[in-house]
Amino acid sequence: MKDFDLFTLRIFVAVCDAGNILSISERENIVPSAITKRLTKLEQDCGVTLLNRTTKGVSPTRAGIGFLHEVRALLLQTGRLASQVKDIKAELSDTVMITSNTTISAGFLPYDVGNFLMLPENKNINVDISDGDRDLTIRSVLEGRSALGIVYDREKLKGLKAMPYRKSRLSAFCHKTHVLSKMKELTYDDVKNHDRVAVYSNLNLERQLDSKKIIKRGPTNKFRVQTPNMEMALRLVDMQVGVLIAPAEMKLFFNLPNIVAIPLTDSFLQREYVVCYREERTLQLGAKRLLKYFSNVEKLGLDWS
Repeated sequence: MKDFDLFTLRIFVAVCDAGNILSISERENIVPSAITKRLTKLEQDCGVTLLNRTTKGVSPTRAGIGFLHEVRALLLQTGRLASQVKDIKAELSDTVMITSNTTISAGFLPYDVGNFLMLPENKNINVDISDGDRDLTIRSVLEGRSALGIVYDREKLKGLKAMPYRKSRLSAFCHKTHVLSKMKELTYDDVKNHDRVAVYSNLNLERQLDSKKIIKRGPTNKFRVQTPNMEMALRLVDMQVGVLIAPAEMKLFFNLPNIVAIPLTDSFLQREYVVCYREERTLQLGAKRLLKYFSNVEKLGLDWS
């Protein structure tokens, strides 16, 4: 027996389901005579009549019914195999798109992504990280431009799934000669009366807290400079321009010996990062692996050895 042609087998199933050749001819854009020729050859290769042909259409014979059952199982397995090959191909060259808040991109995220990529099983995975405010990050994930988004808290995610990532408490960063530098801990009210340096994303946080009446911004808030990224803000602090409110982990990632970080004790300044995504089943393998890795990073802690 010759090897079966998968296209002919699909035509056979389609004709049996439709009960006629003409509709399949129109759907597949193949002339009816070509379909008839394929089905006749299939019967010759099998050595048995598979179809009853009448003026009203076609139907499988008793042998054809048994053959149809086996062909359906074969085509289903072939589809699974094709899907597995697609997944393997994606695994061999898979780029995970992430959009995140600017301060997150300057904090834990590079550390966690770097450790993920160092694992041998992830050697063929690439990661593309872009900065965006909360609205841009959520929109990027919703529209499919990014597989994963990282934002603060899980409120108003517009139907996206959310998974806890890391927790962060804000600190006040100031020059070691600053009047606040000797304090062991501070409150937000202690800081707001001093000249400030701000990163746009954290400034947005303060505005959100203001809108919820959690804090009150007023004339005492003196933002001397507003910057798009954390590195620029910390360099301005190093130049004694002002005090920066930023995630405490920043001190772990920037080697600026003249800057001290003082914890802010206000409970409302403790924040949780979450990873947002559409549906896990729609993610490619690389994104699924990274999502799973992110779910465990809080347990892994930080390795500075």
